[in-house]
Amino acid sequence: PDYLKLDQDSPMIDTGDPNSPVGSDLEQDPRPINISTDIGADEFTACLVRVRDSGTTRFFGQVQLAINDFNGSGFIDIAGTCFLPQGASEIARVDRNNITFTGGWQLDFSAQDTTSYLDALGGGRIIFVEQNISTKFDDRLTIRNGFADSGSENGARGGAIYIEPNANLTLE
Repeated sequence: PDYLKLDQDSPMIDTGDPNSPVGSDLEQDPRPINISTDIGADEFTACLVRVRDSGTTRFFGQVQLAINDFNGSGFIDIAGTCFLPQGASEIARVDRNNITFTGGWQLDFSAQDTTSYLDALGGGRIIFVEQNISTKFDDRLTIRNGFADSGSENGARGGAIYIEPNANLTLE
């Protein structure tokens, strides 16, 4: 029902228990989406991530959850604006080969005709590519507001993108 849905300015967004065992909302959207779980029956959908690999398709509310579940080679498709999750030091820590990240998707993945955003809100890195990893990001992804302070891993290097030695990041 519409009366259970959150508005974009609701104070309930990203203020729920980050340890909640509830994996989806009333519309079967994944939980959490973005920074943390929302309070209530609805998870406000600003970011959706689709994994297409090994002949299967799965959906997540955070980029890192999609990377962690990635198997083989294929695509991670990003729709909307994805923020730095609570307690994370980067939005995407890429530790697997053969992932192509695509953006510009509508939230229902019906069309790739817009821009998607990865926004760290000044709280951490956006993309961290681990040693000996090769990955690709397409031009429909905009990265913004990355930050790495001197106390973070690898010092203050790579506020938006950090690529470890022998890693390869292709921007298409």
